[in-house]
Amino acid sequence: MTMIRGWGVLCVALMSLGRSEAAHSLRQQQQPQQRRILDEEVTRTDLVRLIPFDVQIAVTFQEQSDLERLNVYAFMDIITDWMSESFETKSTTSPIMDDNNSTYFDSVALELADQRIQTSTSTSATSLPLALLTTSYEGVSLWERVGAGTPPMDPELVELMQRATFLEDNALLRMLQSADPDVVGVMSEDSIIDVRAFITPPNTNPEEGNDENPEGTEDNKNLEIIIIIAIVVACLAFGLLIFAVVWAWRSDHKPKAASSRASSSKKSAASSKKKSSAAKQNLPQDGTGSESEMGVDVASPKQGKS
Repeated sequence: MTMIRGWGVLCVALMSLGRSEAAHSLRQQQQPQQRRILDEEVTRTDLVRLIPFDVQIAVTFQEQSDLERLNVYAFMDIITDWMSESFETKSTTSPIMDDNNSTYFDSVALELADQRIQTSTSTSATSLPLALLTTSYEGVSLWERVGAGTPPMDPELVELMQRATFLEDNALLRMLQSADPDVVGVMSEDSIIDVRAFITPPNTNPEEGNDENPEGTEDNKNLEIIIIIAIVVACLAFGLLIFAVVWAWRSDHKPKAASSRASSSKKSAASSKKKSSAAKQNLPQDGTGSESEMGVDVASPKQGKS
C-alpha cells in the first residue's frame, strides 16, 4: 500500500509539472500577442505649433467709449471655435491626410499676443465712424495618433490647413455676427462689417515699427560708432608697431655706424704714421749731403758775377 501511494504521489507530481510547463509555454506565446495589442492601442498626443497670425475685425461705433467695450477674449473664443471646426473638417475629408489616417484632430488653443485699434471717419456704406480691431495670436494644435507605428503629425500639413482656413473667413464673419452683441461688446449684429485673417508678416506691425524702428536705428548708429572706434584703435596700434620697429632698427644701427667710423679713423691714423716714418727714413743721418740730394740749386759765384 505504501508503494502504491508513493507511485500515485509521483504520478500526480509529474502531471502537475507537465501542466505548469504547458501553462508557462502558453503564457510565453500569448505575451508577444498581448504586447502587440497594447502597442496597437497606445494613443499619443502630438503638439504642433501654429504660425502666428492676425485677425482684423472692422466694426462701427458711435462714441469712443464704445471701443472700450470690445471684448477681445470673446472674439478669441469665436476664432478658436472657427479654426477647430475647420481643422476637424479638413483632417477627415482632405486628401492630404491619407498618409496619416491613424491621426485625428483633437483641439486648437490660442493665446492673445497683441491688440490694437485704428479709427477712421465714416464711410460711404455707413454714416458711423469705422474702427479696425487687429488682434495677434499664437497657438498650438493637438493631434492624437493611435499605434506605435503611426508617424507624428507633420507641421507642414498643419500649416497648409491653417492657410486654407484663413481663406474661409466668410464663415468667421457669420459666426461673429451671430454672436451676442453684449458678449462681444458691439452695438448690434450689424456693427461687425468685415473680418480678415492672415499670417503675421515679419516686421510689418505699424505700431511696433513706430516704437522699435528708432531704437533699431539708434542701435545701428551705436554699432557703427563702435566699429569706427575699433578701426581707429587698430590703425593706431599698427602705426605704433611700425614706429617701434623703426626705432629699434635705428637704435641697433647707430653703434654699428660709430664702430665703423672709429675703425676707419684708426686705419687712417695708422697709415699716416707709416707715411711719416717712411719719410724720416729717407733723410740723411748726419745732416750733410749733396746739394742736389737736398733739392737746393746753388749758383756758382762765376755765374753770379757775370
